[in-house]
Amino acid sequence: MSIHSKHHGRIVATCLSLLCLSAPAALWAAKGQPGPQSGAPHEHEKTVDGLTVRIGLSPARAARQTEPGTAAHGRPLVQRGRQHLVVSLADARSGTPIRNAHVTAEVEDPLRNKQRKRLSPMATTGLSDYSGYFRFDMPGRYRIRVTVLQPGRTQPQAVLFTREIGEVE
Repeated sequence: MSIHSKHHGRIVATCLSLLCLSAPAALWAAKGQPGPQSGAPHEHEKTVDGLTVRIGLSPARAARQTEPGTAAHGRPLVQRGRQHLVVSLADARSGTPIRNAHVTAEVEDPLRNKQRKRLSPMATTGLSDYSGYFRFDMPGRYRIRVTVLQPGRTQPQAVLFTREIGEVE
């Protein structure tokens, strides 16, 4: 792999992560519109009990180009349907990122097969997040349950997302 293509891959992966996690909030702010705390429905972002959870998916082959992703997870297997799930957490009132949480994700595929993993803490382009690799290897509806145990809390918070997967890459 040339240095140019390696650099291009890092840029693409970084842009995907930022787009998945940051673009909606930036768009709301630019338009002067309220964010999801006010009840605006967004399938990649939900707020429960004062916790805002955002998720994003990118193909493993793009995510493996980022140095933080490789350091946190090692080199991922690049195979059909393998995706990098990225989760960011923030206090719903202040927007302050939540760090040092214990975060797990359970992905249920259309046939009800489940994968459950503890997500690794990372800092993608300076933003604090949690991530891991999962198989999304068939078209259909996937359920993604993110469970968060914040520092200083005794009860975890769970958020359920659904994601439609069309053509599998």
